[in-house]
Amino acid sequence: MLEVADKIAALDEVIYLIVVSGRFDILCEVVCRDQEDLLRFLTERLRSIEGVRESESFMHLKIVKEIYF
Repeated sequence: MLEVADKIAALDEVIYLIVVSGRFDILCEVVCRDQEDLLRFLTERLRSIEGVRESESFMHLKIVKEIYF
């Protein structure tokens, strides 16, 4: 799993990646220009990484609170 995480982290669109417990193994945040760019990222770049079996996407609609330490 860590090898897959490293490959995903190497993608230019990925700005944040964590290995987690629970339903998912890896969560990452990506920045894309628009929905077409996101579709290209998911179907061409992320899907091409061996070890990625499935993905689920969530789009930011509104940031209500954000704190950095």
